[in-house]
Amino acid sequence: STETQERLGVTGPLVLDRTMYEDAEIFAKNLYLRHHLDRRDYKTYRELYETIGKIIRKPDLIVFLAADVPTLQRRIAQRGRLSEKGIAPEYLEQLNHLYNAWSEKIPVLTNMLRIDTRQIELKEQTILDKIFAGVDLALAHPTVAFQDEWLKYVPLQPAN
Repeated sequence: STETQERLGVTGPLVLDRTMYEDAEIFAKNLYLRHHLDRRDYKTYRELYETIGKIIRKPDLIVFLAADVPTLQRRIAQRGRLSEKGIAPEYLEQLNHLYNAWSEKIPVLTNMLRIDTRQIELKEQTILDKIFAGVDLALAHPTVAFQDEWLKYVPLQPAN
C-alpha cells in the first residue's frame, strides 16, 4: 500500500526481484510436491497467502523471464556458483513447470511482460534497452497488448 511504502521511505516505483506470489505458487508448492512440507502446513500457508493476496495492492506489472532447462543449466554453469553446482536437472524441470503454469495465471492477477530469454543475453545493453522500453510501454499503455520476437505484453485479463 502507499501508506506502507511511505513508512518504508519508498516514494516512487518499487521493483522486486521476488514476490509473495512466486513464493507461494512455485517454491512452497514445490516443497509440498517434493514432500518437504506436509499437507496441513501447506494448506495453512495457502490460506494465509490467499488472505494476504486479497488485502495487498497488486503489482502494476510482473516481468516474467522465461527459459528452458538447457538454457538454465548453461547459465548456472556460466555463473560458476558453488551453491548452484549440484542442482539436479529434475529439480529445474519441476520449478520450470511450476513457473510456466503460474505464468498462465499472471494475466488474471495483473499485467505481464513475458520475455523469452532462451536466445538473448540479458547482459547486453541493447537487450536491456529493449526490455526497459517494453516495461515503459506496458506501464504507459497498460490495456494495449504487444509483442515481438522474444517480448510479449499481456494486459490484465479479469477472471470470468
